[in-house]
Amino acid sequence: MIRTVAAIAAVVALVAACSSNDDKGTPAPTTAPVSTPAKLPVTKAADGNNLKACTDAVCEVSVKTGSRIPVKASIFGFSTLIVTKVSAKGVDFGAKSSCCSVSATQQQPGKTVRLNKMDITTVTITAPTAILRLKPA
Repeated sequence: MIRTVAAIAAVVALVAACSSNDDKGTPAPTTAPVSTPAKLPVTKAADGNNLKACTDAVCEVSVKTGSRIPVKASIFGFSTLIVTKVSAKGVDFGAKSSCCSVSATQQQPGKTVRLNKMDITTVTITAPTAILRLKPA
């Protein structure tokens, strides 16, 4: 828990170091933790492995280390959410924009994090795969 709080604090500090707007007037990325009530484990993602179903950030997909989830940069500030690690310790993912990067590490099932205007919930982890649920914030 302390690691997660420290990671979030580091990301918030990084985001604060970025300007509030880039040259094109696009808001800088922000990161904020969001709590989610625990739910019963889900064993199958609603959208399966169809990562393209997440373009509008309304999806539930099965991911593994290296999965690249395409989303609308004009809405979320980045165009690809990248899953950098899926393990029994949690799911790591992040994204880059023109000025900054945002990420979350060791995200556990039932937890939600907000990256810019997107909430990302880790539904289940059955390493080497996990189920993520995305929705606009």
